[in-house]
Amino acid sequence: MRRKSFAHDKRAVSAVIATVIIVAVTIAIAIAVAYWMGGLATIFTRFEKIEVKSAFVSKQGTPATFRINITYINTGATATTIDLVTINGVPLASYIPAATPGGSLANNLTCPTGVTRVGWITFNDNTRDPSGNVLTGGVTATVDLHTTGGKDYYNSVTLP
Repeated sequence: MRRKSFAHDKRAVSAVIATVIIVAVTIAIAIAVAYWMGGLATIFTRFEKIEVKSAFVSKQGTPATFRINITYINTGATATTIDLVTINGVPLASYIPAATPGGSLANNLTCPTGVTRVGWITFNDNTRDPSGNVLTGGVTATVDLHTTGGKDYYNSVTLP
């Protein structure tokens, strides 16, 4: 009586079935890689972008009070938050007397995607920064909106 051994068995899987198995495994791996790459793409395509739609200054009263009005929108792919507002690189609270934010620059610093926000900064004529620079008529004031994403969005206005 002869015993069968796998080592001496000459039968194998047919070429057609082997091809079907290889193609099925290749498709499964391709689908897994596609999902993985899609996940990476969403991580790296998140970005913030604040666009200033308008910025202007109004002057009221005697002694004069300046108000810088800023309308902005987040046109990026993810929400962001403004964590610092400066004029000419100086935080508002450092001015003497302090410049005060209002509107969305004081209350609602989160900028969802596609939502327009309106904010303003009010300060008196001859307001000084710690270095002695004066905010008065004829001076250009550069307003910087700094976000938690580490980006700065600048806009310049000339005080009347």
